[in-house]
Amino acid sequence: MVKARAALAALAFMPWPWTGPFLAAQEISLPDVAAAHRASLFVRVENAVQEALLTDSDDVRSRHLAAAEQVARYLVESDSTDADAFYWLAVAQGIKTEHSGPLQKLTSGKEVFFTTAHVLALDSLHAGGHEMMGRLNAAVMRLPWLVRALALRMGMGEVLGEASWEQAEVHYLRAAELDSSAVAPRFELAKLYLERERPADALQALRAVVRMSPGDRLDDGMVREAGALLEGLEGRGPTGEWTGSR
Repeated sequence: MVKARAALAALAFMPWPWTGPFLAAQEISLPDVAAAHRASLFVRVENAVQEALLTDSDDVRSRHLAAAEQVARYLVESDSTDADAFYWLAVAQGIKTEHSGPLQKLTSGKEVFFTTAHVLALDSLHAGGHEMMGRLNAAVMRLPWLVRALALRMGMGEVLGEASWEQAEVHYLRAAELDSSAVAPRFELAKLYLERERPADALQALRAVVRMSPGDRLDDGMVREAGALLEGLEGRGPTGEWTGSR
């Protein structure tokens, strides 16, 4: 079985501005899905997810996500104990949530949270599940206060109540520990450190990212972006002022 990797970028709450062709959703029918070998279905979902992340077209992204979610739901329904199947369902849901409106983010985000939590309930060592949970914690903490207050009134206390920057960091670190080749959790960790004004930690994390070998186009984009962030950060002093040194 294809193991779900944690190296995909921005699986929830982060769009990516690249483009690329892939399979249209209408090309995938349920009979086609049911007839395919299970391992090939995981490949199909991963490819659809990558192309959804690589396009800047809303229409193309929607078609890829519809295809990915359809196959992922089939994988979940055909084996309710498969953590990878739930992971890819959470990934497809997460990308769709990122590109939805504020109110839909609140409702569909709750589903992403519980799907991701189920991944870790099935497999506590699932690197992708930890990365997703890190992203969800960070995404909740980035919500405006009024949106969070509205979400709590909508009964989303289970999702929002335990979220914290600390938990986001813990899950990113765990994902990186479990998958030594995963670029995404290391890059997300670096961005978290920058956001939380921890430049020394950000420098260490960014340097780790730029030393990694990209596994695909998503990884390559993250490594290049990390390099740009690192270049800017290395020219600044501990309080953020420009020093002119490298």
